[in-house]
Amino acid sequence: MKLIDEMGFDKSFSFIYSKRPGTIAASLPDDVDQTVKKQRLGVIQEKLNENTEKISRLMIGSIQKVLVEGHSKKGSTLSGRTENMRTTHFQGNEDLIGQIVSVKITEGFANSLQESLSNWSALTRALNTSSIDPPPSMALYSYSDSSPLAVTPLLEH
Repeated sequence: MKLIDEMGFDKSFSFIYSKRPGTIAASLPDDVDQTVKKQRLGVIQEKLNENTEKISRLMIGSIQKVLVEGHSKKGSTLSGRTENMRTTHFQGNEDLIGQIVSVKITEGFANSLQESLSNWSALTRALNTSSIDPPPSMALYSYSDSSPLAVTPLLEH
């Protein structure tokens, strides 16, 4: 628990121990009661959830880069992930799917963030990978609050 606090971990693939054939641990005695195992797992997961909520709240107001993955499960917004793997939801044109956009975090929850596209959203993609000079292409886009589904190219190299 001290390590979780010191490192600020907020995600973990944690589970109750069970013997796995072919592993060294499979030959060790399993002398911890199932109730105790569940309680220990619950304590760890509760701490991780607290850290997740804390980090999400600290992200409110920041600009984050998001890889747009597709429509959210509810379908009314787009969904993507920040660089720290936070699931995000925001309004936007489906042409943004597969792109990296800059978004402003407006709300932070335990399992997701609510965002709006930043006014200076920049989508970058290297078009000429065989050359370092000139630098990779970068397209700057404008986002309008009055037309949330329209993203207009401002400049392309």
